[in-house]
Amino acid sequence: MRRFRKSEDAFHFVATGLAALNPSLDLRVTRNPKTLRLFYREDGETHRYGLSPEEEILHIPSGRILFFEVKNQGPRGNAEERAYRHHTMVFSRRIMELFKLDYHPYFTIFTGNLATDDRYILKFRHHIETTHYFLWRDYNTQSGQRDLQQYLMGLVTRFLIQR
Repeated sequence: MRRFRKSEDAFHFVATGLAALNPSLDLRVTRNPKTLRLFYREDGETHRYGLSPEEEILHIPSGRILFFEVKNQGPRGNAEERAYRHHTMVFSRRIMELFKLDYHPYFTIFTGNLATDDRYILKFRHHIETTHYFLWRDYNTQSGQRDLQQYLMGLVTRFLIQR
């Protein structure tokens, strides 16, 4: 199994577990959602280009939403650079307008060397709001899964419920 699939599967396990453990929150977790398929639509035209995040968490009562990209990389690669596109001012403004939100709903989960190597971590603090990424160092351990669950619960509380 490719390393990134393992971290994506682990994220899905934690996200669905969060929803199952808190049924009163009324959350729906969707893997590879099609919600952003028409992201690049302009003037009513439908383009075949779109976005496909790994996960989406929807608060059903409010319709408020969170999108997640899970990035895993060894000591070399460009996954970190590809992650920055979801945190630019133009992207943020566009997605907020599209969903009529007062917050940026896109978050990145970094695993592997992206979560441990200083050469990546230092850059994240300068390119991405600290609340919009998570360094998931131990994604294959129970303690790592608890850490992610706490992070996700904080996002759900802050962006979906406490509005």
